[in-house]
Amino acid sequence: MFTSLAPAPRRRAGATVVVTVLAVATLSCALMQTVIIPLIPQLPTLLDVTPDQASWLVTATLITGAISLPTISRLADMFGKRRMILLCLAALFVGSMLSVFATSLTVQIVARSLQGFSFALVPATFSILRDELPRERLTMAVALISATLGLGGAIGLPVAGIVFNLWGWHAVFWLAGGLALLTAVAVILVIPESPVRAGGRFDLLGALLLSGALLALLVAITNGNNWGWLSLTTVGLLAVSLLLFVAWFPWELRTTDPLVDLRTSSARPVLLVNIAALLAGIAMFGNMISTTQLLQEPEATGYGFGLTVLQAGVAFLPIGLIFVVFAPLAGALSRICGPELTLILGCSVMFVGYVSRIWLMGSPAQVVVGACIVAIGMTTTLSTLAVIIMKSVPLDETAAANGLNTLARTAGFAVASAAVTAVLASATTTVGGVDLPTQAAYVGLFVLGACASLGAGLAAFAIPRGDSRAAATADLVSTATDLPGVVA
Repeated sequence: MFTSLAPAPRRRAGATVVVTVLAVATLSCALMQTVIIPLIPQLPTLLDVTPDQASWLVTATLITGAISLPTISRLADMFGKRRMILLCLAALFVGSMLSVFATSLTVQIVARSLQGFSFALVPATFSILRDELPRERLTMAVALISATLGLGGAIGLPVAGIVFNLWGWHAVFWLAGGLALLTAVAVILVIPESPVRAGGRFDLLGALLLSGALLALLVAITNGNNWGWLSLTTVGLLAVSLLLFVAWFPWELRTTDPLVDLRTSSARPVLLVNIAALLAGIAMFGNMISTTQLLQEPEATGYGFGLTVLQAGVAFLPIGLIFVVFAPLAGALSRICGPELTLILGCSVMFVGYVSRIWLMGSPAQVVVGACIVAIGMTTTLSTLAVIIMKSVPLDETAAANGLNTLARTAGFAVASAAVTAVLASATTTVGGVDLPTQAAYVGLFVLGACASLGAGLAAFAIPRGDSRAAATADLVSTATDLPGVVA
């Protein structure tokens, strides 16, 4: 009798181990987005560039992340989620190592662009959770992974500040690269490749059209304040983006294997949750930026507190704690009341938090309390977006659908970045020969955040509850968890 030479089936890791490794992978992505922020004031001197040029180190990451999200998410559905997570972590590692040794702005922009690919691991992470976990644990796991995104953003500021003060700015990228490498090893050892695959061919033309449209749109949005919103460059880029979108939409509807299934994406639950994600992204990013800048404004303004970057980052730590504490609560609430009602609650809490921030400006403690109220709503909101998406799309489109939702939230970040700059520049006062925002400008930011939160809540309220596709999708989730893992 012959002995089979086929490899033994891979032993599946426990659900807790899988969630932990995927949470660390998500944390790596979230840290990458914020570790650069404490370095921005120093980079013009370190790289001998202007502040506007240095700002591209933030913009490049945002743009690359947005462009890569739909493409890599679709590839994850077609060729394997684990493969795409490892690809994103590899790009993060190479980009971080390139940043360590880069001595010019151009190389640093290339390095930061590579790091931006890590955005795309988030949808693949949610998809693996759907494929691997028992149905009764899925909602809680998605809530925890979602909250990790906010946690990484909250702790990235103080961690980067501490590392920068102790070992210099290159050490920040050593930290990011080391974490990416360790996470990749853990993914290889623990996470099985999903057996769930989408058929068909990759939509190359659709990917090129959408990438070009997003590139032109995000470059225009993130630089509109510097170039002027009516400048030839800004208007030209917006026009190019519009033309490419006009070409992309009918192509996606006509092609057999679209990059993004617009018919699924235009279904009421998916469309509304993506609108909610866009508006929630504006509110989330606005809370982080407004808090750190307000705490650092000079005391001579009459409302600022003159904290250092490190002190402002440390003041953000309670927000990180909120993500840890409230994510499980949001997951439990979603299981009891449904993710749609939980999303409405989260947006409502963000709205209340922003309204309270209009008056909570008398001390650093008050500012942090107001930001924490918004953060509670942020945690609840983040914990439910992916769950609603997974209830509303077929199993083999999970990564692509979550990629579009993450893209909507990322677009909200870009809009928030431009809006914060515009609002703070709309009302200024001169302090020591420098133009600084007035207190009224910050009140305007909080009103903008409240409006975005209210809009997200209205979109969430319109999402149908008890959708008929939920039960079918739940059966798909249950079936997927019974399939054996496949080694890549």
